[in-house]
Amino acid sequence: MDTTLSALRVFLAVAETGSLQQAGKQVGRCPSAVSMTLKQLSEEIGGDLFVSDRKNQLTKLGLFLLDSAKSQILYHDRSMSAVQAFAQGKIGKLEMACVPSVASQLLPGVIREFIARWPSVELDIRDTDSRTIARAVEQGIVEIGVAGHPPENSEVEFQSLFEDRLVVVAPRDHWLSEQTPIALSALKDEQLIANGIVANLEFPEIRRLNQNSKLMVRNTVSLLALVQAKVGITILPQLSVPPQNSELIALPLQGDLFKREVGILQRHDVPLSTAAQTFIQLFQESVHPHLTTSGEYSLHAL
Repeated sequence: MDTTLSALRVFLAVAETGSLQQAGKQVGRCPSAVSMTLKQLSEEIGGDLFVSDRKNQLTKLGLFLLDSAKSQILYHDRSMSAVQAFAQGKIGKLEMACVPSVASQLLPGVIREFIARWPSVELDIRDTDSRTIARAVEQGIVEIGVAGHPPENSEVEFQSLFEDRLVVVAPRDHWLSEQTPIALSALKDEQLIANGIVANLEFPEIRRLNQNSKLMVRNTVSLLALVQAKVGITILPQLSVPPQNSELIALPLQGDLFKREVGILQRHDVPLSTAAQTFIQLFQESVHPHLTTSGEYSLHAL
């Protein structure tokens, strides 16, 4: 098989627009040339890519090719961008995603150092939850992620960086502040505010508490505001609790098991760009001095 990237670009344009004419405008070809390219691609692959000649619905084979085509085109374009940047004395563009707690607490210093070393680099950083980050890395939307463990069926690699213990977050004058460390059984009669971070962790006891809650808040800023307003308490990774907030207290849970592992996510089949490699190195250098002997991240330096 000698499928070219230009043929895959044509296929992707038709799949996205559902029209030979619109796809032709997008790739700079006439509709008949687009149709001929699709016919040759279909013959080369050995099956129909579209359900009908209208080109507005993909077959199962077409859907399978769509994911592969997106990955190949993204990798090619990203690689060429890196080569062109290298030729111009730059290191290119980095698109990444990060969980909000790490983005707010750890990334600013890393970004400052990164930009100081590479002032011409383009950075595109988004913050979201771990599952969304794993999907974004898997689909090639971002090159790397900083997040918790990806789902078991994910095709991304996970390189562990540190552990972030789970804590009960409560108003500073809450009666639980006198009960540390906190046993989960002590929370059964409390107004617990559920959140998306803990809901995705593999701790059945905490997930049950989350599921029994009548209030779910997915935005961490809103969640902490509700706790501060004494609407209820919640469970979060310690890094999610701003150390400068004097109105809140982070109380350790009883036992050493309740931790979130944070690491770098990347596609196992796609080499990293120079920009991504440099960023990961700086991130590791930044995190390492603040790790305890158990691999947990210490907030004392923040």
